Amino acid sequence: MSVALPFVILYLRDIWFRYRLKVDDNSAHNS
Repeated sequence: MSVALPFVILYLRDIWFRYRLKVDDNSAHNS
């Protein structure tokens, strides 16, 4: 479990960055 922890963190970070990029892109288009 502890060995997979870094991969889980990277996975969550990737999702977080993709989410932020989508939100920023939508807000940019709306404005």
